[in-house]
Amino acid sequence: MEYAAERLDDVPEDVRAAMREALAGGLEQAKKRIPPGDGLMNILFGKDMGGWSLQVLLFHDERMWPGPHVIVNAFEEAGGDLTGRLAAKVDYTADDRRAIDEKCLEQLKAERRRLDEDIKKLEEKLGIGRTDG
Repeated sequence: MEYAAERLDDVPEDVRAAMREALAGGLEQAKKRIPPGDGLMNILFGKDMGGWSLQVLLFHDERMWPGPHVIVNAFEEAGGDLTGRLAAKVDYTADDRRAIDEKCLEQLKAERRRLDEDIKKLEEKLGIGRTDG
């Protein structure tokens, strides 16, 4: 696997292995989720392991990397500072993109239904009727 970022100098080998495993799991999860907008991130999951914490993020910031990436941050609990990082680009297949697009379409339809209900309630409250059909 090609990493977009790798900072592991101060990370023990067992934690490195856990980071690689978490990255692989995060990439699989990311392929099933609607990517965050540019400049945003979603937390996928976290993992605690004997004095270390791993944080797995779905991240999208065009200023750093083109397209969504999964980042695994490792924190040594003693200091709480970021100690290690692995990142890799999410490579979507055509099927992944289609499934995500279908989810996005369903979310938009649900939002439209909710907005239509809110418009109707507000029109009734104001005593006006809809004129756009």
